[in-house]
Amino acid sequence: MMYAGWMWCVVGTTSDRDATGAKVYATAGGVEQLHVQNGGYHRWSQDAKRTHFGLAGNTTVDLRVVWPNNTEQTFSNVAADRLYRITENDGIVAVTPGSAPAYPCGKPTTNGAVDKGVFVWRDCATGVWSMKVWSANTPITYQGTITSTSDFTTVTPQSVETNDVLDTSNTKQIGFTFNSKGTGSDGVDFKLPDGANACLNVSSGQQVFIGPFRTPVIQPLDLENQQTCSGGG
Repeated sequence: MMYAGWMWCVVGTTSDRDATGAKVYATAGGVEQLHVQNGGYHRWSQDAKRTHFGLAGNTTVDLRVVWPNNTEQTFSNVAADRLYRITENDGIVAVTPGSAPAYPCGKPTTNGAVDKGVFVWRDCATGVWSMKVWSANTPITYQGTITSTSDFTTVTPQSVETNDVLDTSNTKQIGFTFNSKGTGSDGVDFKLPDGANACLNVSSGQQVFIGPFRTPVIQPLDLENQQTCSGGG
């Protein structure tokens, strides 16, 4: 006999990215199940961010998500045998399993004498993104844009000098030209409002790396899923 199942992952926006503390209630065939996203870890491993509910022979399930701030979202008659992403303050979408996005949370270790390229990462506790460029002691001009789906909450220059340009005249776009040389870095920190996303497009064609593990990524880069931005940003 084949048994139906339902697999999900939750994404925090108001709460932290992993929605630590969120509770998901799944009810099917008169039986309610509960899973808590507790972020647990063990000596040699960490709990998976995806969770599976067995649904016996049921083909649909009713869901209730209680987020860490005690707000709730409910979803009725959700089809079984699929993978879903539930986003806080947004909704539920079916997703196709595939290569996981690179882990974005945390500053990478860099050496200005040898590192060259665009490095981007997120402080997931505060929600602030950072983008910095290094040139390995070689003169390089980095030029491009960061385009948001909503007005940026904050934009903070980092080590921007008189020969650099940071254009924030468009409240949904950061235009930058960083003339990098030596072993220092130029960059910008920015924060997006809840539910917004951004596209990084480095027109100078330099390599972009994301997260603490310095994962090479394609660009124009969708910061949320590390895929190519729709329409090139």
